[in-house]
Amino acid sequence: MSSSVELSLFPSCFGALDWSPDGELAVAAGDQVQILTWRPANHNSEQGDHNGWQITRIPKVNVFTVAEWGMIYPQNRDNFSIAVEQSPSSVIGLSWSPPGLARYRRSVLAIWTSNLILSLWEPVGINGQWTRVCIVNHALQPNPRSQDIGGLDLRRASIRSFHWCSPLQVSADGPESATAPESRWGVQMLAIANDANEVALLRVHRPSGLQASSDAYIITKLTTCPLDGVDNQFPMASSGSLLQSALRSKARITSVMCGPWLNLPTSDNGPVHSARTMVAVVYGTELRILQATVALGGVRPRGGSYTTIRSNGGDQTSPFRHIRKLGS
Repeated sequence: MSSSVELSLFPSCFGALDWSPDGELAVAAGDQVQILTWRPANHNSEQGDHNGWQITRIPKVNVFTVAEWGMIYPQNRDNFSIAVEQSPSSVIGLSWSPPGLARYRRSVLAIWTSNLILSLWEPVGINGQWTRVCIVNHALQPNPRSQDIGGLDLRRASIRSFHWCSPLQVSADGPESATAPESRWGVQMLAIANDANEVALLRVHRPSGLQASSDAYIITKLTTCPLDGVDNQFPMASSGSLLQSALRSKARITSVMCGPWLNLPTSDNGPVHSARTMVAVVYGTELRILQATVALGGVRPRGGSYTTIRSNGGDQTSPFRHIRKLGS
């Protein structure tokens, strides 16, 4: 059994640890993240580096420039959130993506801070210095580069929960949308829930040949599904009471998770490739399960590939279909 490793800070949240497919351990610690990489110590040296572990620190992950994320002014009562306006924005969650998304087909690290901002990080340079390469929240804004955002638009751009979906595998001999990296590693997607109780599927794409920067990744919002029916989320509260009114206005999605993909048969006139997945959502006191169908096909006008969505029952404006409610 190897000896213990001493960290400079304590883990700061539930789920503060996550292993990458490459064997790196990310540890959330306040306003920074520490990356532990196993490097066997040189037996010829007197002492190894942290007993064989190389520790890389990503400091100040809660600091954003005005260009990255504009100043958010105090909101009114309906859109007020203590986590956004008064917290020090410490790390409250992190997760590695499936392999194949970052440079050299490695994994990127998603870091979620208490100001409800989700950003992607990857190492650059010969020294492996970590840098922020994308802010996922921009894909949820009406105007991605707008510096003046508030009210309902701010709630829609604030992320309450996220989960990396399993890579959607596409055929190597399929359409032009099945580019070489995606035919091997799959199409990468994020399932997120925002502060306005909407569930969305986001496609994360990194065009080949781009250097690591804030514009190195393209986040495309494929679809959004608003959840309703909060009147039934808290049946223990008396109808029409102040407690029920408060619970109704403050009910939020607390967790979202995307299941595996199920490939669907396609017809000659249909999409080249389509698949279906289940998305589980914890909303109030209920567990809701949604069903989404994704169809692949088409080419961007400027080159590259994209993913299109086709509806599957229910509301024809959304591919999500509510299929089950569990709990009461």
